Amino acid sequence: MTEVVGELFDEVGRANLLLVTTNASIKRSGQIVMGRGAAKQAAERWPELPSRIVQAAQEADHISSTGFRWYGLVLTDIYEKGTRVGAFQVKEEWWQRANLSIIQLSATMLRGIAVSQSLEFKRVAMNFPGIGNGGRTREEVLPLLADLPRHVFVYRRPE
Repeated sequence: MTEVVGELFDEVGRANLLLVTTNASIKRSGQIVMGRGAAKQAAERWPELPSRIVQAAQEADHISSTGFRWYGLVLTDIYEKGTRVGAFQVKEEWWQRANLSIIQLSATMLRGIAVSQSLEFKRVAMNFPGIGNGGRTREEVLPLLADLPRHVFVYRRPE
C-alpha cells in the first residue's frame, strides 16, 4: 500500500480502479446512501453510482433475500477515462462508526483482486477507509491495510 496525501479524484484516467468507501444502507429508491465525504463526491460525479453499487452487489450475490446487507468490495460497470469505479465497504449503516472488521474484510478482498488481477488493475486508488466520517483514526486503520500491494494508492486529505 502506498499512502498519498492529495485528491483522490485526480486518479481518474490514471488508475485502473478507483474505490470509494461506503456503507450498506439502501434507500427505498434502491440506491445506496452516499451522502458524505468521498462517497458523496463520487455520487455527484457519477449520479448512477448509488444504483450501480446495489446492482453489482446483487449480481455478485452479496445481498441476501431478507435484506440489503452486502459485505466487502463491489466493482461496478462505471468507467471514466479507463478508470473503473467501485465501492469499499466500511460500515453497515450510514450513521454508524466505521467497523474495523468490515474494513478488514474489504481490504482482504481488495488484496485478492489487486494481486490476482494485477494486469487489469495495475494502479488502484481509494480514499483512506474509516477515517473522517467513519470516526476512526489513521492509526486504528493502518494495520488493516498493511497487506495491500504497493500499487494500491490510499489517499487522505492534507491536515
